[in-house]
Amino acid sequence: MITPENEVIYYPRVTTTMPKPPRETKPHPQGIDLEMLKIFLNNNGNKTLEEFLISSFQSIGPSTAKIILNTAGIDLAKTLRELTEDEIYRLFNTIKNYNKYRPPLASSLSPLGREVLEAGLKRIFEPEFLYVVSRSPCAYEGHPFIVEAGISYGGKTPMSPQDQPLILRYANRVPLIYDESTDVITQVIREDINWDHYMITFPAQLAILVHICSTKIPFKGVGKESIADVPEIRREVKLAIMEATRELKRYLAKKAREKETMRRVETIAKYIPEIARSLSSMIGDENNKNNLESTLIRKLVEFVSKKSGVPVDVVNSIVKSVEIGV
Repeated sequence: MITPENEVIYYPRVTTTMPKPPRETKPHPQGIDLEMLKIFLNNNGNKTLEEFLISSFQSIGPSTAKIILNTAGIDLAKTLRELTEDEIYRLFNTIKNYNKYRPPLASSLSPLGREVLEAGLKRIFEPEFLYVVSRSPCAYEGHPFIVEAGISYGGKTPMSPQDQPLILRYANRVPLIYDESTDVITQVIREDINWDHYMITFPAQLAILVHICSTKIPFKGVGKESIADVPEIRREVKLAIMEATRELKRYLAKKAREKETMRRVETIAKYIPEIARSLSSMIGDENNKNNLESTLIRKLVEFVSKKSGVPVDVVNSIVKSVEIGV
């Protein structure tokens, strides 16, 4: 990038992986409105109703089309041009109320993917711990969506506010900058996650990234900066964040165990020289006392290392730092 001052700024590429491009799909019957249905009907005027339903929508085959038309009380062989206004309303209500459709296809979505998210978070935060999760496709009101979440802890991750982590929100790859407090992602993080359970106390070097990919993002307003609280989306955001934070909890618990183990090893290792000296005085003679003491120290260091899992050189460094008899 060249600035207006002719300063060249170079950003090296962090990944060569491109997200999978979306594919065009037919609309899902539960995702249409009345006006869209009327447009479809006008553009397919020569078809019968059964042919129209099968060819215009996903998740509708011959058997489902017959069920819908029989429920609406409309003749299967009737052409679209012969429909009355009342029959169009009955058809629309039947399509929307039928609840046995297959879920909408996710091939029309293009999520970022774990590799791209991991590369981006590593580049910005250089975290001590990083985990990214990509949920399976779900749907709300006939619109497919995928929730992706990433968690960055430690490293160069900025210190969070007093009551929540640093939140990075994205919708269809576009960052959401404003209206954070009214967004469903923020509400889940504040209200649905018990951070104490995951060994997190704020403020902390913790950042949460959530990306929602959908054919129709349910924004709250025309500014498109805040995502509405749709139950299906809220559930998936919560599950994605919980999955990532569970991995963080495992990491923090392991780190705490290693710290406690090291504390115990340091306490025990400080006594190894004194124990070796005392034993060599008891069981050895003046000629081989020094050699016996060195052998005992080596054996005790190996024993402590084996029992604790701490490397021998680490235990040795602790032993060497102790002044015998002090």
